[in-house]
Amino acid sequence: MITQKSSTERRYSDFVWLLDCLQKRYPFRLLPSLPPKSIQYQGHFIGQDEGFLDRRKKGLERCLNVLINHPVIKLDGILASFLNEPNVTLSLLLSLSCGEADEV
Repeated sequence: MITQKSSTERRYSDFVWLLDCLQKRYPFRLLPSLPPKSIQYQGHFIGQDEGFLDRRKKGLERCLNVLINHPVIKLDGILASFLNEPNVTLSLLLSLSCGEADEV
């Protein structure tokens, strides 16, 4: 369970892993979508534009807010670890199997 406010730096691929893992653990739960990693406009990929990155960051924050306010998912240890573990430990977490969750 998440009880404290914390700040941990994560890459977009970390969020992809988290949502993939949660989808495997909770296949019948409605989960939020991630914002796009980049978009293509007139044949050019936009992914490094400062405005785009700010909007993507806000989208990732909204996604996390949905997860931490979900009555079941907020109790999952993987979410708590994702939010609290430093990056060094996250690589170990990412190597672990998502497994199945015990539904509440």
